[in-house]
Amino acid sequence: MRILLRADSGFARESLMAWCEANRVDYLFGLARNKRLTAEIDAEL
Repeated sequence: MRILLRADSGFARESLMAWCEANRVDYLFGLARNKRLTAEIDAEL
């Protein structure tokens, strides 16, 4: 069975990501847009 944890950026903590990786749980954190992020992914947008 595949488990996917989906949460907003408030839950994006190293300890939670490490736990997910150790327990074979995939995760996806939504990040709010900001100038730095937008500049990094501008070509993909």
